[in-house]
Amino acid sequence: GLAYMKSNDLNKTFWEMKEAVRLKPKLLDAQLKLGNIFLLSQDFKSAREKADLVLKGEPKSVDGHLLLGGSYAGERQFDKAIEQYNECLKLDPKNLTALSNLGNMYFVKRDFAKAEEYLKQVQQKDAKNMQPRLSLAGFYTSTKDLPKAEAVYQQAIRDFPKDVNLRLIVATFYTQNVMVPKAETTLKDAIKAMPAEMSLRFALANLYQS
Repeated sequence: GLAYMKSNDLNKTFWEMKEAVRLKPKLLDAQLKLGNIFLLSQDFKSAREKADLVLKGEPKSVDGHLLLGGSYAGERQFDKAIEQYNECLKLDPKNLTALSNLGNMYFVKRDFAKAEEYLKQVQQKDAKNMQPRLSLAGFYTSTKDLPKAEAVYQQAIRDFPKDVNLRLIVATFYTQNVMVPKAETTLKDAIKAMPAEMSLRFALANLYQS
């Protein structure tokens, strides 16, 4: 089952984990992995059942609370999901997944102040990872706070100057928000830094044609 999971074959992983659980119902790791497959498949009821089994056997399982929170979030029971993610933080105050999920929950609840608080925490605690920055910038874009979104993107460019996808994302941000000259500058600067990257040249050509 683990071998199939590493190769992203969810179907075979599911059946192997299901067999492991049948043979050893108390094998909590297999229950947890099976629950996460249910979660990815949007079978939230089954995911919650597996989470309950895991937490019954190990009440302090952070992953069990994450799985339970995910099952509630999938069914749009956001308050219950928040409760589970907070349980995660009680057990592991630096858990980035719980912090990020809390930010997302508060965003869909339109509590933007709390959403920003949690998303900023993730960015600060995981400064070497690009994704938290993109999530924070996306949050600011969604809430129409374009200056803050731009500031996050520009800091990301300073920190990750050779990231091609980042430059393309920032150029798209400028284009979609009617800041075409800034999109052009972003792509030209990127081409100077990475002259061999043809995707940047194609993006600039498409910008001129649009």
